[in-house]
Amino acid sequence: DDDDDDDDDDDGDYNVDDDDDFENNDTGDENEGVEGKEREKSRKKAYSEKRKQQRRLEKRQRRMEERALRQQERELRNQERSLRNQERELRKQESIQRRQAREERNRRRLNHLQLREERQREIEIRRLRNAEERERRRSMIAAERSRRASAKAAINRPGSLVLLNRSYLAVNSVLIVLKLLDELLALSELVPMLTLDITGRVIELFRVFNGVVIKQLLGARAVQTAGLKSISARHLALGTQALNLVLALQPLTRKILLYSETGVGG
Repeated sequence: DDDDDDDDDDDGDYNVDDDDDFENNDTGDENEGVEGKEREKSRKKAYSEKRKQQRRLEKRQRRMEERALRQQERELRNQERSLRNQERELRKQESIQRRQAREERNRRRLNHLQLREERQREIEIRRLRNAEERERRRSMIAAERSRRASAKAAINRPGSLVLLNRSYLAVNSVLIVLKLLDELLALSELVPMLTLDITGRVIELFRVFNGVVIKQLLGARAVQTAGLKSISARHLALGTQALNLVLALQPLTRKILLYSETGVGG
């Protein structure tokens, strides 16, 4: 029985170690609760940071997408503007080409009209020249016939000229020479600068007249040109009178030309 009491006493005794273990268990539980709260806070904080980062990334991505969209819109507007400018340039080029084509057609028409007018003018000029040539030939033939008739009549009926109180029988050829000489002397008086050239022309006129008279009379060419049957003494006398008249005119002609050139002599 005593042994049983001892056992009961042993069971009923207060154990300090057991109390310490309980306190340790309570402290552990509290530490675990604090750590759990800290872990929960850190987990929540990490989650919120992650959410913030995700939101930042989403905002950044949206901004980048918006920028890309705006850039695309700008590029599209620029492309549309460039296309409109190209269309304007094409219209301008087409209008310029049409205007150039119209101008080229007008130029060709004008050239064609000018060529036609030039051809008509050339034809008209040729026609007038041919008419003038025919008229000139007719006039020359008529003048030649008149000259021959006048020469023949003059040879048959010579006139009389008085020079320095001397009378000369003058035929038509002498009158022609006198007319040419008068024209040359009048020209020398009007234009004194041409006196030297006119002097040469006067000398050539006298020389030619002398040669023609010699050929016509001594060479008997008057038989062919004037229609004479023969050269008679009367013809030779008229030729001599003509040459004497021309010879008498030479001193007077020299004085007139000298006066026209220098103003001295009178």
